[in-house]
Amino acid sequence: MTLADRIVVLNKGNIEQYGTPSEIYSNPNNIFVAEFIGSPKMNIIKINKEQIVNSHKIELFKNMITFENFDFKDDIYLGIRPEDISIKNDHEIKLKVKVDLIENLGFEKIIYAKLFENQIVIKSSENIKNQQLDISFSKDKVLFFDKNKNRIR
Repeated sequence: MTLADRIVVLNKGNIEQYGTPSEIYSNPNNIFVAEFIGSPKMNIIKINKEQIVNSHKIELFKNMITFENFDFKDDIYLGIRPEDISIKNDHEIKLKVKVDLIENLGFEKIIYAKLFENQIVIKSSENIKNQQLDISFSKDKVLFFDKNKNRIR
């Protein structure tokens, strides 16, 4: 990503996406590309049909969240990058997680946590001392993928 002005993401010989590194990182076409580009990879959380309140609202672990520009109908996947998750609880989507492991890289920490049955990864420069952690993220940073794992735009 640092050497090229355009890259191609291949999956078993098929082109999944072509574009600038920034375009591909920010706007992946599907879950394969979303998880392939970035380190650590994007967190993907399955949202079952039962969690869809109506065509614009989902229930995400007891948070009712409205997304005006979407039309939810079936099972979907929510994607959020590890660096877009805050441990300062300063965004509209707030959750509690159980910390499994903290990888201390000096200035930066990679936090592996459990969100119900989902494993999520958080990037932070904050010092973590608790096994329970309040996290938050902005709904503007969330990406959605359909049941076929293609990006919903």
